[in-house]
Amino acid sequence: MITGLVKGTTADTLTTTTTLVTRQTVTMASLETIPLEVLLEVTKHLDFGEVLALSTLNRAMKAFAQPMTVASDETKRTFFLRAERFPQHSAGAGRLTCFTCWRLLPRDAFGDGEATGRKGKWAAAHHRRFAGHRFCWTCAAAHRLYPDNQAIRKGPHLWYLCHDCGLFKLRSQRCERNPQPAVAAAADGRPRVDRICTPPLAAPAPSPLERLPAALQQRVFGHLGYRDAVMLAQTSRRLQGAVDPQAASLGDKVDFVRAQHAAHGAAAFHACYACFRVRHRARFTADQFARADDAARRGAWRRLIWTACRRCATRAWDASTAEGRAARAAWEARRWCWRCTGVVAGEADWLAAENCCRPCAARDDVVAARGEVRAARRRAAEAAEAAGDAVLDGVAPWVAEQEEQRERVEAAMEAWRLELQSRLELAQERRRQRLQERQQEQDREQERRWEQPRESLQMQQQLLGQQQERQQERFQAGRMSTAELSLYRRIQAMVRPRREREREQRRRMVHDFVAESAQRLRGLLLGASA
Repeated sequence: MITGLVKGTTADTLTTTTTLVTRQTVTMASLETIPLEVLLEVTKHLDFGEVLALSTLNRAMKAFAQPMTVASDETKRTFFLRAERFPQHSAGAGRLTCFTCWRLLPRDAFGDGEATGRKGKWAAAHHRRFAGHRFCWTCAAAHRLYPDNQAIRKGPHLWYLCHDCGLFKLRSQRCERNPQPAVAAAADGRPRVDRICTPPLAAPAPSPLERLPAALQQRVFGHLGYRDAVMLAQTSRRLQGAVDPQAASLGDKVDFVRAQHAAHGAAAFHACYACFRVRHRARFTADQFARADDAARRGAWRRLIWTACRRCATRAWDASTAEGRAARAAWEARRWCWRCTGVVAGEADWLAAENCCRPCAARDDVVAARGEVRAARRRAAEAAEAAGDAVLDGVAPWVAEQEEQRERVEAAMEAWRLELQSRLELAQERRRQRLQERQQEQDREQERRWEQPRESLQMQQQLLGQQQERQQERFQAGRMSTAELSLYRRIQAMVRPRREREREQRRRMVHDFVAESAQRLRGLLLGASA
C-alpha cells in the first residue's frame, strides 16, 4: 500500500521508503514514524477535505498537514464551492466563499457583482468557473481588485475604490484628481495618477439614544409617527438600521403620503398606498392611474387607499411566495372609517357593529350620539308597541267574529266533504255493479256464439260422415261406376276447402275467445285495484 502511495516520488524518497518497508518485517511503523517527505508526497494526492480530516488526527498531524498550505488551489476551490451550499451556510442570507482569503463570509461582506449573477452561490453549472474567482470587500480593497475610482454597488449605495489610499468611499467622499499634478513619477518609475485623497471620516460617537438597548429602542420608536420615524432613520447609519418607518400605523402612513401628493401638485404623479411613495404615472397601469386621478379630483379617498403601483400590485397578487400572500392579506384587511376618514390595518382596530374604527367609537361625542340613537330606537320601539296594542284592542271583536265565521265555514266544508265522499262511494258501487252485469251479459253472448257454430258443424259432419259411409259401402261392394267415382272425387275436392275453412274458423274463434278472456281479466284486475 505504501508503494502505491509514493508512486511518482524521487529516488531518495523511494530508497527511504524501501528501507521502511524492509524494517516493517520486524516492527509495524505508525503514521508518526513515516518520514515527512513520504507524508508530504502522500498529501499531494489528497483533496482538501481529506487533508482536513488528516489534520484532525492528532497534534502532530495538525502541525504538519495544514490544509490551506498543503492542498492545491483547485482542490480548495472545489471543496469551498461545495461547502458554501451546505444547509448551515444557506440559512437566511447565507455565507459565500472568498477565494482570495479562503474564508466563508456573510453575504454583506461582498459587493453585489460578486454575490449575484454568474458568481452567485446558486449559479448555473456552466458558470461555476466564474464563482471560483469571487473575492470579498476587504480583499478587493487590499489587492485593488476593482477598477480605480469607479462606481461599485453594495446594497443601496455606490462605492468608489481609490488605488492610492486603498479605501472604499461614497460619491461625496471619493478621491479627486489633483488639478495641478506633480511632475515627479512614482518610486518604481511608472506614471501615477496624481489625486487628492480625502481622509476617511471618523466614526461619530454613538448618541445616548443609540446606546440604549435594542428592546428599549423599539419601545421608544413605537410611539413615533411615520414622518418622525423617516426623519429619525435619516440621522445616522445606526438609527437607519434600528428604526423601521413601516412599523408605524397605517393611518399615519396614509396621511403622510396623501400630504406629500397634495404638496407635489403634479398631474403626472400619484401616491402608492402600498409602499407609501409618490411615484410617476409610468409606475402605474393606465387604467389604475386614470381611476386614481379621478378619485383624487372628486375627493373619494375611500377608493384611493387600494391604489398601488405596478410593482406593489404584482407582489400582492403573487400567491407563490409567503411575502406575496402576507401583502395580499394585509391589503384585503384594510378598512376605511367614515367618521375620521382614516384607514385601519385590520379587524383588531375595527368595530363592525358601528362600522368605524375603535378610536372613533371611543370618542365622547360618538358615545353620546350612539346613546341618543339607542334611546331614540328604544322610544320608537315602545311607541310602535303601544300603537300595536291599540290596534289590537280595536280589531279584537272583528277578529273574534272572523274566527267564529271561519269555524262555521270549516264545519260546513267538513260536512260537505263527508257528503261528497259518501256519494262518490255510492256512485262507484253502482258503476261496479253495472260493469259486472255487462260482463256477465257478454259472457252469455259469447257462449251462445260458441254453441251455434258447434251445433251446425256437428250436423254437417254427421251428414258428411253418413254420405261417406254410403259411398264407401258402394265402392267396396263394387257397384260404383266410373261416373260415380269421378263424382266422389269432385265431392272430396269440394269438401276439402270447406274443411280448411272450418278449421281456420275454429282457430279464429279460439283466438278471439282467448283475447276477450284476457281483456275481461284485465278489467277485473283494474276494478279490484280501484
